[in-house]
Amino acid sequence: PPSVFPLPPPPPPCYRFRRMDVLPIQPPDPVRPVPPRDSAYGHSQRFAPVWDLLCLRTFLHQRTRHLAHFIDTRFFGSLEKGLGQTLTTHPQARLAVIHATSTGIGQVAAVADILKRLQPSLQTAICGPHPSRFPALARVPHVDFALCGDPEPILRNLIDSFDSAQRLRRVPGLGLPLQDPPEPYWLPDLKSLSLTDWEGVSWPGYRLPPPRQGALAELQLARGHTRDLRDR
Repeated sequence: PPSVFPLPPPPPPCYRFRRMDVLPIQPPDPVRPVPPRDSAYGHSQRFAPVWDLLCLRTFLHQRTRHLAHFIDTRFFGSLEKGLGQTLTTHPQARLAVIHATSTGIGQVAAVADILKRLQPSLQTAICGPHPSRFPALARVPHVDFALCGDPEPILRNLIDSFDSAQRLRRVPGLGLPLQDPPEPYWLPDLKSLSLTDWEGVSWPGYRLPPPRQGALAELQLARGHTRDLRDR
């Protein structure tokens, strides 16, 4: 009983670790102005989970104690209903990171708008080619942060400074509302990153149509800027 074996006092609040659940989200593909013609009858279609988000998820699991749940909205019959079910399944999520390309920025804004309407307390961020190449154009409605550059270290610093506005302003590569766009932050050594472990992905959804077997995965062999050979 506690009277005989007293429990040690709890640690001070500043030393308590608070694990955060993060939702890396792949938005719907942009609608092409002209439907593509596929002479291979669908076999040449490239439908695979996004490499950047898979690496980001693995980085959080291997280099931090935070959790990440990969969400691909291209499987949703209804975007709003699918995101609502996602928030119900992961009620502890405090941050959603949406992969953003310049051609799909409208879909990114739609995902962010739905997330904010369904759960206003959920913070949203974007990563990917668009904020990294165009930091000045990374301000998207209903998006709180932009990860400009290699998203792994920026996201880790964002989570560590989540409740301190003063510390957030000092995170390299982090774009904030009403602030000047940051310079993209690229890691000098890619060994500090994590290659994806391919876990936590619903691979049957990416299965190729018959007669081909298996699923398609895209791997990226270079990251960041390419101002010299060491960056490649």
